[in-house]
This record gives sequence, structure tokens and C-alpha cells, in this order.
Amino acid sequence: MQQGVEPDAEKVPYSRIIRMRGTWAFALAFAMTAPVFWFYLYWLPPFLNQQYNLGISVSKMGIPLIIIYLTADVGSVGGGILSSWMIGRGMQPVRARLTSMLICALCITSVVFAAGASSLWMAVAAISIAIGAHQAWTANIWSMVMDYTPKHVVSSVFGFGGMIGAIGGMFMTQLVGYVLTVTNNNYTVLFTMIPAAYFVALTWLYFMAPRQVEAA
Repeated sequence: MQQGVEPDAEKVPYSRIIRMRGTWAFALAFAMTAPVFWFYLYWLPPFLNQQYNLGISVSKMGIPLIIIYLTADVGSVGGGILSSWMIGRGMQPVRARLTSMLICALCITSVVFAAGASSLWMAVAAISIAIGAHQAWTANIWSMVMDYTPKHVVSSVFGFGGMIGAIGGMFMTQLVGYVLTVTNNNYTVLFTMIPAAYFVALTWLYFMAPRQVEAA
């Protein structure tokens, strides 16, 4: 039994990749939203401890964090299932991803209620919904890149977008520190800014993301 061998892919320089519309659609949207997960990783423990005096007890601090991050795992899988279901029903792939991401952005607004939650578990619920929706969003933005990018440059587009996302993370750290300093550790402003980032990113993607595979 003989198998066909694909020809070697053309090497595409970054000077061409950065001129592709889809590269910037992904890179800037990813830079606006990817750092949010780093916020959840690094700033949730101080927030929960400040609000509910949990200390470093595994039972008090550990269990809420385990629940929150397990919800992120569920979102990672669920986001792909949602857009795949839409595509299976005949929706165009990029449109299915954008629609799924709109649903995710709406779910992420739950985090606004975390800062003023009346109890620890109300805060955990609000944050869990948001972080699960974030991971679902991420699954769809990654999938969308593969929908409109020629396969021989997908890794380069991801690499460039990942670099821009990391730069966004650097600024996020400075922004979080600044906001907490000037507001005397008031997380309400941050939890309000988070959903706004997704709606800005989604608007950017809606206008910039190609609806079919670009020429590289």
C-alpha cells in the first residue's frame, strides 16, 4: 500500500507573515485576553485571602482554588465542543468560533460580582464561571487561527501571536499593580476591566478575522 508524500512546504518569511490580516487579528486579540489567565493564576490567592482571611490552609485556600482551576479544564473542552456543534449544524467555521466567543464573553461578565460577593463560595462560583469561559474562549481563538491560516504557516502565526500575548502579560502585571496601589487593593476595578477586554477583542476579531483561508 502506497502513501502519497506531501511536498515540502514553502518557507514563508516573517516579513510576509506580519503582513497577513489574520496574524494581527489573532495577535492583538490574544494579547488583550491571554494575560487574564495569568491574573487568575497569580492574583486570585491574594484576593481570596484579603477578602475572606483564608491564610495558607490547604482546606481553606486550596479547595476553592482547586474548584476554580478544575472549572478551567472543563471550559477548555467545552469551548471546542460548542463551536464544533455549531459547525456540525452547518455554520461557517469562523462564524461558529465568533459566536462561541460571544457566549464566552457574556459568561465572563460573572466575574464582576466576585469582588462584592457575600460569601467565599459565591465568589468562587463567579470566578469559576469566568475562568471556565476564558478557557473556552482560548480554545476557540486558537481553533479560529487554524480555520483561516494556511497550514504551512500556522505555527509561525501562533508563535508571533504568543510573543505579542507575552508582551501583553508584561503590561498586565504592571497594570494590576498600579490599579491595586491607587485603589488601596480594591479588586472591583480589575474585575470590571476583565470582561471589557473580551468584548474589545471580540469586536477586533469580528472586523479583522478573515472568513476564508488567506494566501501566505
